[in-house]
Amino acid sequence: MRRTTIRAVQTGAHDGQADIAANSLRLLADVTMAGAHHRVWSMDMNEQCQIEIVELHQFFVGWFHGRSDEHGLERFANVLAPEFQIISPRGVVNTKDEVLASFSQAQGQIPDMKIWIENIACRMARDDLAVMTYEEWQATGEETTCRLATAIFVPAPDVFRGVAWLHVHETWKAS
Repeated sequence: MRRTTIRAVQTGAHDGQADIAANSLRLLADVTMAGAHHRVWSMDMNEQCQIEIVELHQFFVGWFHGRSDEHGLERFANVLAPEFQIISPRGVVNTKDEVLASFSQAQGQIPDMKIWIENIACRMARDDLAVMTYEEWQATGEETTCRLATAIFVPAPDVFRGVAWLHVHETWKAS
């Protein structure tokens, strides 16, 4: 089982988004150097999912800060499979339509939010799906929380990274 850690190094300004972007580029470079024929769409599903996890969370930060536009929201909608659902740390189940409706109302509403991803691991990958785990750290003001997430991805040749989110289950990380 291949394990990749993407860790945002916290700066004095606690600007996780810049660090996540740098780590995303490093991961992309590492994957490319590992024989992906210098083309993102030729990566294996594990590598595509790792980059998708980081990039989607970068979009979340931009959206919550009010810097992302409707094109970003369209990309978000396209990368969720039609049957997508997420189970929150509180046990609430939401469908794709519910997530998108809620998310569209949140643009610019959390300008101090930071999100960073750590400890991405591929639990299983085959041609028709991948199961990934990762830690999603969030900081707003003085509060920092961590969600342990399990995500199931399926191939989606018509979306940018070639993978779609089918299912996410989050739980709070114990202190």
